[in-house]
Amino acid sequence: MIPLMLLIVVGAGVAGIAIVRTRQTRPSQIMPDDDEVYREPCDACSLVHVAIEEAHRREASRAVQILAGAAVATPIVADARRLVEVLARLIDHALELARPGDSISVTATRCNGAVRFAVADTGPGLLPDQVAHRFDRYHPAADPRHELHRCRRIVEAHRGRIGASSILGEGSTLWFTIPLEPELLA
Repeated sequence: MIPLMLLIVVGAGVAGIAIVRTRQTRPSQIMPDDDEVYREPCDACSLVHVAIEEAHRREASRAVQILAGAAVATPIVADARRLVEVLARLIDHALELARPGDSISVTATRCNGAVRFAVADTGPGLLPDQVAHRFDRYHPAADPRHELHRCRRIVEAHRGRIGASSILGEGSTLWFTIPLEPELLA
């Protein structure tokens, strides 16, 4: 029998249910649109590096630097595949807004009992309404190309938070937090 935990996610008027598996072997097939989160020990710094390597493979011809910023080796319990997907979507979003010569920094830092992942760019920035609704599915200011609403669902299924900040003309930072397990806080 596979131990399962049902997690009800509620945020900004949207409710959903995610199934969290707690055993150590991965299911052989997971549909790309499901909300299943499979948690296992992984390293936050490694997730940043995997997401950056994938972005370099996809965007090798772009004149934009993608760099690993302060990424500290921090053990977390999370669905590594899903968090790399979130980072990849955030990096792709930054790449789409980037101009030649801009840079993107991807970081993972430990703060307040959580790991904060951030994708910061030196692009043109976002308007306040675009920042406030970046992760909404049906709002006109949301960005449907990168399905950032999926990022929100994945992060919230991990009991985390997701958000954005931006200064017009200076760039944007899209971030999310994943809480550390109590035994990893020591």
